[in-house]
Amino acid sequence: MVLPLSSAQPTTSGAKAASCAELARLESRGTGSFRTPAGCVLPYGAMDLAIRAAGLEPEFVQLLRAVENADLTSLDGLCGDLQELVAQARPDAATLMEIGMLVELVMVGCCCPGCFLGCCCSLGCLGC
Repeated sequence: MVLPLSSAQPTTSGAKAASCAELARLESRGTGSFRTPAGCVLPYGAMDLAIRAAGLEPEFVQLLRAVENADLTSLDGLCGDLQELVAQARPDAATLMEIGMLVELVMVGCCCPGCFLGCCCSLGCLGC
């Protein structure tokens, strides 16, 4: 379920992830003009699986329908409700372990105080 960032495509992972993958490809050409951190992507469908596993799918579908049919006065509140619901869903243990293994492969210890990713590259701190 977890893809290395280099595999991100707009059709599988969205435009932002695909753009990050393209930046990493450009950086790998060695111009030295910028650096990118390594990363991974949860592709389309990962959130749906987490929502289903958490037993939140009926409420999620109901809120989506309400958002699609909402007038402007109720849209903000419904979007907030939807965000709260999605925040309750978490990737399963296997997905979290897969992310952990990918992150461990790219971590070399970070020189940034308080860094939560521990991401640095051989060129020095990425400023995380």
